[in-house]
Amino acid sequence: MALSSCNPAAAFGKPAGYIMKTPESIKTGHLILRKPKLEAAEAIFKGYACDPRVTRYLIWRLHRTIGETIEFLQTWLENWKEVSSFDWAIAEKGGGRCIGMVSIRISGFKEGLGYVLGRSSWGRGIMTAAAGVVIGWAIS
Repeated sequence: MALSSCNPAAAFGKPAGYIMKTPESIKTGHLILRKPKLEAAEAIFKGYACDPRVTRYLIWRLHRTIGETIEFLQTWLENWKEVSSFDWAIAEKGGGRCIGMVSIRISGFKEGLGYVLGRSSWGRGIMTAAAGVVIGWAIS
């Protein structure tokens, strides 16, 4: 069954006909998760997409140009429209700059969690908080 022909809400245990409302922004105590914007391409590229240590184990390769980052962002935004994946840019409150991403990917009746975080933000519990709030939304 093609994903577009199934009810994506069912992947999150919702009944048939349930209209899934995906938040474009989610706030925690010190983070803001928001739908990515093309304007964030430079911060994403410089912050982590071109870092071989950050991208080493990801499903996507290191970006060698900002153009690759822009293309990737366009794909993420298209995935929102297709309801196949929801990616949120992670920013610290007060900072505004994108420091990472967290995503939920839907595949039939399964979902997966993906994440990336710039090295300068490692070891501070940021991804634990971001992933926790996204998982909380997905199972609520």
